[in-house]
Amino acid sequence: MDTDVTSAVNYKEYQDGKVGCLELNQPQSLNAVDEIILNELEFYINQANNNNRIRVLIIKSNLLKAFSAGVNVKLLKSFSNEEASYFFGRIARILEEIMEIPIVTIAAINGIAFGAGADIALSCDLRIANKKAMFRFPGPQFGVVLGTHRLVSEVGYSKARGVALLNKRLDAAESLKLGIIHEVSDDEDCFESALIIAENLLGIPDFTINAISDICSPYQDNTFEPIKAAKQSIINGDFQNRFDNYLSKIRKH
Repeated sequence: MDTDVTSAVNYKEYQDGKVGCLELNQPQSLNAVDEIILNELEFYINQANNNNRIRVLIIKSNLLKAFSAGVNVKLLKSFSNEEASYFFGRIARILEEIMEIPIVTIAAINGIAFGAGADIALSCDLRIANKKAMFRFPGPQFGVVLGTHRLVSEVGYSKARGVALLNKRLDAAESLKLGIIHEVSDDEDCFESALIIAENLLGIPDFTINAISDICSPYQDNTFEPIKAAKQSIINGDFQNRFDNYLSKIRKH
């Protein structure tokens, strides 16, 4: 899965293919979401979904000043109602595909993440940002409901209502406090921090990752069995080896 430098989304692999990375690559528009980006995002998400080697997928930008500026304004102004409806429907579907992919997803957010760009970040399981990160959810101001249900599940009803209706710019510190991001990196480019997290996640068994994802999802059904899950998390793989590795890591700190 290789692309040339002119692609709207570049794909790279790390850790012998266990960590995949999708890099938004339209710097001239600050990675504003258009049909080309949607096409390539959908392609690579489907590829990752069918690739048994990948256990973690990072989504990042090729820029330090912007993850994504939102939807492409020039493109949107050219749409009829029906075309705009189809376009936002496609975005919504891809957001769901990112949320439902059965591997851990990490958004590495440098700079601004507005509108659809913020929604792409929010659809990932973990979100790491640099100190210059800035979020904004302007869709409701022009009548669009896109990723608000995800915002609610991540930050809660009251906070999500304020974020969606007040259209405020949220810096990294505010976003961390709200729960929009999980960690602020000291690095100018937070990708290295995201990659370290991805590498650490590789030491966690798939069963445990999937169980944690289910437990922490607002969409889980009522079939989850906590006692059975606890026992199976021990049985899967070599528990003593995992525990010894964990102890050796924490003793180094």
